[in-house]
Formats: sequence, structure tokens, C-alpha cells
Amino acid sequence: MASSSSTSEMQASCLAGHDVFLSFRNLETDKIFADHLSKALNINGLRTLFYDSELRAAEDNPLVQAIEMSKIIVVVLSENYASSRWCLDELVEILRSKQQVVPIFYHVHPADVRKQTGEFGTAFRKMKSKRNNRKKAQSWKAALNEVADLRGYVLQDLQSGLELELKRIPEIVKRVKLGISNCVLLHTATTDNPDGRESGTQNLKEVYNKPPYPINTLWTASQADETEAQLNFLGEDGTLFDIKDLHGLLEKASQLKLLQSKFVAVRNLKVMHISNSEIPEVPENLSFPDIEKIILQPNLDLSYIPPSFFKRMPALRVLDMSNASINTLPPSVCQLIRLEKLCLRCCANMRELPHEIGALENLQVLDLSGCTDLAAIPESIHLLQRLSSLVLADCKSLTELPESLCMLKSLQNLNLSGCTNLVEIPESIVYLQRLSSLAIADCISLTRLPESLCVLTSLQNLSIPGCTNLAAILESIEFLNRLTSLIITDCRSLKTLPQSIYMLQFLQNLHLAGCTNLDGIPESIEFLEGLSSLTLTDCKSLKELPQGLWMLRSLRHLNLSGCTKLSEISECIEFLEGLTSLILTDCKNLKELPRGLFMLRSLQILNLSGCTKLSEISECIEFLEGLTSLILTDCKNLKELPRGLFMLRSLQILNLSGCTKLSEISECIEFLEGLTSLILTDCKNLKELPRGLFMLRSLQILNLSGWTKLSEISECIEFLEGLTSLILTDCTSLKELPHGLFMLRSLQILNLSGCTKLSEISECIEFLEGLTSLILTDCTSLKELPHGLFMLRSLEILNLSGCTKLVEIPESIEFLERLSSLVLTNCRSLRRLPHGISMLRSLKNLNLSGCTNLAYIPEY
Repeated sequence: MASSSSTSEMQASCLAGHDVFLSFRNLETDKIFADHLSKALNINGLRTLFYDSELRAAEDNPLVQAIEMSKIIVVVLSENYASSRWCLDELVEILRSKQQVVPIFYHVHPADVRKQTGEFGTAFRKMKSKRNNRKKAQSWKAALNEVADLRGYVLQDLQSGLELELKRIPEIVKRVKLGISNCVLLHTATTDNPDGRESGTQNLKEVYNKPPYPINTLWTASQADETEAQLNFLGEDGTLFDIKDLHGLLEKASQLKLLQSKFVAVRNLKVMHISNSEIPEVPENLSFPDIEKIILQPNLDLSYIPPSFFKRMPALRVLDMSNASINTLPPSVCQLIRLEKLCLRCCANMRELPHEIGALENLQVLDLSGCTDLAAIPESIHLLQRLSSLVLADCKSLTELPESLCMLKSLQNLNLSGCTNLVEIPESIVYLQRLSSLAIADCISLTRLPESLCVLTSLQNLSIPGCTNLAAILESIEFLNRLTSLIITDCRSLKTLPQSIYMLQFLQNLHLAGCTNLDGIPESIEFLEGLSSLTLTDCKSLKELPQGLWMLRSLRHLNLSGCTKLSEISECIEFLEGLTSLILTDCKNLKELPRGLFMLRSLQILNLSGCTKLSEISECIEFLEGLTSLILTDCKNLKELPRGLFMLRSLQILNLSGCTKLSEISECIEFLEGLTSLILTDCKNLKELPRGLFMLRSLQILNLSGWTKLSEISECIEFLEGLTSLILTDCTSLKELPHGLFMLRSLQILNLSGCTKLSEISECIEFLEGLTSLILTDCTSLKELPHGLFMLRSLEILNLSGCTKLVEIPESIEFLERLSSLVLTNCRSLRRLPHGISMLRSLKNLNLSGCTNLAYIPEY
């Protein structure tokens, strides 16, 4: 901020009148830009005022008067702005005035202003550290946070004042003129003295300061004659408006007799938000000719909508009233002839739809999912001839569908999932010839499907999961010749599949997961030449796979998880030459893998987790040259790994967690040069890590949780230069960390929770400059924290919960400027928190529960 005005000059200027108040730091670089801007504003007829004097807290302060008499305020925030107490105090007064504010972020990012980081943050910390400024620091921070959230201009990358003037100053001037012109127009339309500046200012303040009308919402008002008036919304983006903000403006407009016109049109409103549980009654003569979209704020307890609310919204295309508490729609909804989407998701109290809903001739999407009290759909729905999507999911009170539903010629998507009381689907569904997707998940009262479904030749997706009483699938399913996806999961009464399923030549996805009584797959499955994904998860009655399955040359994904009676897999699996993913999780009776499996050169993912009877893996695994992920979790009988495994040069993920009988890992692991993740959780028989492991330069994640016999980690860990996550949870024999660990410059996560014998952490931890998360939960022997820890400028999460012997947190914690979460739960020896904790401006979560001896917490 700048100038050489005295107090008397300021008072004189206020009386003379000005348009723009300009706030900036009076340094050479800032002043150059401010002079350019001031000159441009003056050329455009806008009188500009700035002021440089010491702020005095008198009620007649000329600065406060100058701010309040301004029509708009421009604040130029630079790196040096926060180094001036005067500027910070001025900013507090500016925001307190509730005037229009245009911020300009001059060579500084808004985030640095909001969070007081970077060079801006350095200047601010120096200023607030001065003794006389500490009481004001909180109000300064609040003002900086508020101004950073206002829409303004970021001039961060431009280099010269000339470039700023040429490229951005005209744009800023235009914005300032718009703000002022809106004020003048409103004044002109509503005052008896349109030429009187003082009168206009008073009227403007009455409108702006009258709650709940927001200060930054801009309007113009005009009245052509006695029969017509307009309220033009000129908000920042020209579209968004909240219905609650209309109340204050209408009240003022009514006082000014604007609403006595025969018609009043609210123009330039495209999107309206409803964020208040009480929608105001709208005058009969008020219309919204430009509204296209109305959105209800989530979780709003809205139980009533005025009957005529939607009556004068001819352009409305999208109406989203999700989560409202209304039990019916007002009749005026049926007058929205251009409405394309009506969303009433989770309107749990909705009991009925207006019968006249058929008048919405342009409606394309009707979403009633979660309307649990809705018992019927009006017969007039057949008039919605453009309806393409009807979603009735979780309409639990719906017992039947209207016969007229079959007349929806354009319907493509019908979702009936979760209609638990729906007992049948009418045979007339045959007339929905454009239907491409039908979802009937969890329709537990449904015992059969209509055979007429088979005539829906456009059907591509048929989803029937969770229909537990459905005993059979369509016998004539072969006529659904365009079907690409058939999902029949958790149909527990289903025992067989129709033989004609092989006729579905375009079928790509067949999901039969959870069909626990399905005891066989027809041999004819081999004719599904396009099948790419077959899921048989938890088909617990399935004892063997059909030979025809091995003829599916297009199959890419085969999931047999939870097929607990499956004891072997045919050698013919080798013919699935395109298979990329084989999931055999929890196949507890599987004792060995077929040699043919190792001929699958395209296989990328092999998941054998929970195959508890699997005691060995063939050396032939080396031929799976494309394998990227091998999951052997909880293979409790696996005693050793085949040497061939270490020839898998493409392997990226190796998970051996829970392999409790595994006693060693070969030194050959060093040949897995592409390995990025190694999980060895709860390998309780493993005592040491092979030296070859430390040659894995691509390794990013190493998890050794639950290694209760691990007493030390080799210094060679420093060679894992790409490691980002090291998990050592519950390594209860580990007494110290190797110095080599602190050379891991890429490490982001270090989890040492439950390392009960770890009594200290080296000062060298400061070298982990990329560390973002440090977890020391239940390190019960840890008595103090190293000072080097507080040099970790990237640290965001520090969890010390359960460190029962920790007696203090050093003052140097203030240097953890990015720390957002500090957990000190059950630190029972902790008696005080350091003052430095109040300097953690990024801190969002501080948990002190269970700190029973904590006697002092500093003010924050």
C-alpha cells in the first residue's frame, strides 16, 4: 500500500468521493504495478484512493471511512505484503467492511497466502513473532485465509510491469468496472435520486448488508414500464445461485415497489442450488426463464416444496432433488416440458409420483433409486416416449410394475435392483425392443424370469445377482444373441445352467460367483468363442471343470476363488493361451498345480492365496515369463520357493504373507530385477533377509510385519535406493535400526509400530528428506525422540500412540511445517506439549486421548 496522504487529506478525499480503494505494499516493484493499475483505472473514469499512515483504532478513523465509502476494493498481495503490519491491519478492516474485494496475487500463489507458506509465509512468521503483534496474529491469519479464497487474478509467472499492464490490467479494469456498474444500475433502478452519489451509496449498502443476501452477489435491476421488470444476476461465473439468497433481494425489491410490476423475470440464472431446508414462497409474478439446472444440497431435511415453485421455469432441463424428505412432488413439476433428467435418489419418504408426470414429454432419465416408500409407478409413465433410463433400484415397497411400462419405446436401461418385494416381471416386457441393459440384483421375491425376455434382441447386459429364490435361468436364452454380459452371482437356488447358453456367440463376461448349489458347468461352454472373463467364485458345490472350458481361446480372466471342493485342474489348461489372470484363492483342496499351467506364456497374475494344502510349486514356473504378480498369501504348507521363481524377470509383486513354514528365501532373489513390491508379513520362521534382496534396485515396498524372530536388518538396506515404503510392524525382536536405512532418500513411509524393544532412533533420521509418514505406535521402550526427526520438512503424519515411556516432545517440532496429523494417544508419561506445536499451521488432526498425565497444552 502506498501514498503520502495525511489524515486530513484522507478525510477530504472521502468527502470528495472515490470509486476504488487500492491496497498494496509500498515497495518499488509493487508500486510500479500499482501505478500502472491506478493509471488504467483513472483513464477509465474510476477514481482511485490509497492511503499510507499508521492505523488508529478510533471509530472516526479516516481509513475505515475510506474503505466503507469505496464501491470496490483491489488488494495487491505480493511476497512482501505480510512484512507490513499496516497492510495486514488494513486487510482485516477491508474484509470486516463486507465490501466487494478483488484480490491480485502478484508473484505469489493463493495457496501461499492461504497457508502462509513459501516466501510469503516467511515474511508473515517474522511479522507475527514480534512481541506487539502476537495478539493480532489470529485475525491476520483469518483475513489472509478469507482473501485467498476470493476469486481474483494470479500474476505469478509474469516478469515485468509492462507485460502485466499489456496482458492483464485491461482484464482487471473490466472486472472492476463491472462490479461498480452493477452497483450503479441497482441504485439507478431503485432510488428516487439517481444522480445523488450519497443516496445511491446508502441504498447499495442496505441491499448488500441485509442478511442473508451475500455481499459478493451482483445484480442489476431495471423496469421498462409498469408491466415488466427484470432482475439480472451477474454473479462471478454468471450461472450459480442459491435460492436462499433470493429472499433478501426480493424483500428489498418489494420495499422498492419493483415487484408491483405485472411480471418480473429473473435473468441469467443457469444453475440454482437449494441449501436451505425451507424454500421461500415465490411471488406469482416472478419467473426464472433461464434456469436450466436445480440441485439440492445433500442431506438437507427438505420436507416441503411450494406447489407453484416450478411453475415458471420453462428452460429447466435437470432437476436433482436427491435425499429430500418430501413425500410427493408439487404439481408444478409436471409443467417442466423441457425437463430431460429428474433425479429423486434416496427420497425415502416419497410415497407417490404425480399422475401427470406423463406430461414431461422430453424426459430421458428418471432416477427413483432409494425411494423406499414408493409403492407404485403411475400408469401415465407410458407417455414418456423419450425416456431412455429408468432406475428403480431399492424401491423396496414396489410390488409390481405398471403394464403401461411396456410402451416406453425408447427405454434402453431398466434397473430394478433391490426391489425386494417385486414378485414378477410382466411378460409385456417383450415390447421394450430397445432395452440393452436390465439389472435385477437382490430381487429376493422373484422366483422366475418371464420367457418373453428372450425376445429382447437388443439386450446386451443382463444382471441377476442376489436373486436367491431364482431356481432357473431362461431356457431359451439363446435368442438373446447380442448379450455380452451375464451376471448371475449369489443365486443360491440355481443348480444348473441352460444347455442353450452356448448359443450366445457375443457373450464376453459370465459371472456365476456365489451360486453355491451350482454343481456343474455344461460342456457346451466351449462354443462361447468370445468369452473373455469367467468368474466362478464361491461355487462351493463345483467339484470339477468341464473339458470344454479349456477350448476358450479368448478367455483372459478365470476366477475360481472359494471353489473349496475343487481338488485338481486339468493339464489342458495349457490351451488357454490368451489367459492373463488366474485366481485360485481359497481353493483349500487343491494340492498341486498342473504342469500345463506353466505353459501359459501370457499369464500376468497368479493368485494362490489360501491354498493351504499346496506344499510345493514346480520349478517350471520359470516358463511364466510374462508373470508380473504372484500371490501366495497364507499358503501355510509351503516350505520353500522353487529356484525357477527367481528367473521371472517380469515379476513386480511377490506376496508371501502368512507362509508360516517358509524358513528361507534364496539369495537368487537378486535376479528379480523388476520387483517393486515384496510382502513377507507374518513369515514367522524367517530369521534373516538374504543379502541378494538388497540388490533389488527397483523395490519400492518392503513389508516385514510380524517377523518376531528378526533381530537386525543389514546395513546393505541402503542399496534399496528406490524404496518408498518400509513396514516393520510387530518386529518384536528388533532392537535398533541400521544406519544404512537413513540413506534411503526416496523413503516416504516408515512404519515401526509394535517394535517393543526399539529404545532409540538415530539422529540420522534427518536424512530421510522425502519421509511423509512415520508410525511409531506402541514402541513402548522409546523414551525420547531424536532432534533430527524435526528436520523432516516433508513429514505429514507422525503417530506416537502407545509410546508409554515418552516424556516430552521437543520444541523443535515447530519446524515440521507440513505436519497435518499428530497422534499421541495413550502417551501416559507425557506431561506437557511444547509451545512449538502452536506453530504447526498445517496441523489438522491432534489426538491426545489417553494422555492421563498431560497437564499443559499451549494456546493454538
